[in-house]
Amino acid sequence: NYGMLLVEERALDAAEAEYLAALPIYERLTADQPKAAEYREGLGRCLTNLGGAYRLMKRSAKAVETYSRAEAV
Repeated sequence: NYGMLLVEERALDAAEAEYLAALPIYERLTADQPKAAEYREGLGRCLTNLGGAYRLMKRSAKAVETYSRAEAV
């Protein structure tokens, strides 16, 4: 996905913005269809990737918070 490409290019602020833009879409899809595993998987993946971006940005508290949210999905 585009966010992962931005992380690879070390455009971390742009990657964060992409993940934050995608997050409400995945949250809405998951809320609307909670039994659809592919939407939960997408939400978890988005949160995990965002957590990775935060880790690379040295924002440890945000990374831990985001990873915890991913784990809860």
